[in-house]
Amino acid sequence: MLVELGIQSVEILGDSMLVLKQIAGEYKCLSPSLAVYLVAAGNLLTEFREATWEHIPREENFAANELAQIAIGIQMPENCV
Repeated sequence: MLVELGIQSVEILGDSMLVLKQIAGEYKCLSPSLAVYLVAAGNLLTEFREATWEHIPREENFAANELAQIAIGIQMPENCV
């Protein structure tokens, strides 16, 4: 969606330090099933002029998790905090 909108700079906030380090190329991805996603993420990042990423601890990442759940069609219960 960001590529289609012509966005050139993107900031990635993630709660998995492992995944962020893999995207940055600091760690290798040893799982063949997950390597597919790492390659896809790398290809997507080439579409942006600038990309940065930051680790957000899971307990501070509720909003991002809720957005991710909505994106895949799962709604969070209203009483979930």
